Amino acid sequence: MFSLRARAERPQEPFRNIDAQAVRALLTERTLHGVNLVDVREPEEFETGHIPGATLIPLGQLPNRLAELDPSKPTVVYCKMGGRGMAGAGILAGAGFADVSNLNGGIGGWDGQAIEGAPEAGWTWFAGADSLEELLEQAWLIEEGAALFYARAAELVDADARTVFEELAAAEQEHKGEVENLYRKMLGREPEFDETQLPELVEGGLRLSDALRWLEGKDTATVMEMAMALEATAFDRYAQLSRLATDDDQRAALKAMTTGEQNHLEQVTRAFARRLAA
Repeated sequence: MFSLRARAERPQEPFRNIDAQAVRALLTERTLHGVNLVDVREPEEFETGHIPGATLIPLGQLPNRLAELDPSKPTVVYCKMGGRGMAGAGILAGAGFADVSNLNGGIGGWDGQAIEGAPEAGWTWFAGADSLEELLEQAWLIEEGAALFYARAAELVDADARTVFEELAAAEQEHKGEVENLYRKMLGREPEFDETQLPELVEGGLRLSDALRWLEGKDTATVMEMAMALEATAFDRYAQLSRLATDDDQRAALKAMTTGEQNHLEQVTRAFARRLAA
């Protein structure tokens, strides 16, 4: 049996978390034309206030709009609290952008406001996996954790958002089976995942126990923002796995998983945008 155990050290993240002072210094040194400054919030949020000169690319659109950014420039990503910014930074780093940073605290950090965000200390990355086998093992456990997270979220959010989270929970259960099929295709043997182990991670690498505690007392919009960050990071992780595919069948299966995560991201993003517009 395989089991995912906590590592003694946190894997190195593919981007940096920097504060507002460092962002201002970078913009002074390079000028705005020398930096990709990306706001990954929704248009309604952008209109209420944003860093001057920022390019608006909502997180749900980012995977399809990478060509609008110059990968040779330093890139700074920000959102409202930091969760979506971290997810966006992960997507950009995974796409080959070499110098990517996330603004700590999001737009609130820029304004000097103290805003409670996602429990960032629990984030880890698939980059810490040592093999394809472990990547797939992590993917399976993360799908199980995500299903439990969304099921609990469905119990806590308001009635208008409940269906979204119920559908996400059901989709993650389906993804578990798809990961098992990927394991068979990519490694040529039956998976032996430990189904009795409480998953330590949900999508994005957040520890399940921390995620479930974090849910308590959060309003629906904040939970939706967390869901967007989780789904965006899951998209990036499967995109990374796809680069390890060795034949067309593997690539096709991983492309389907990647597309599924992007669809989930867009689903939550649309629900979040409707809530902002209401």
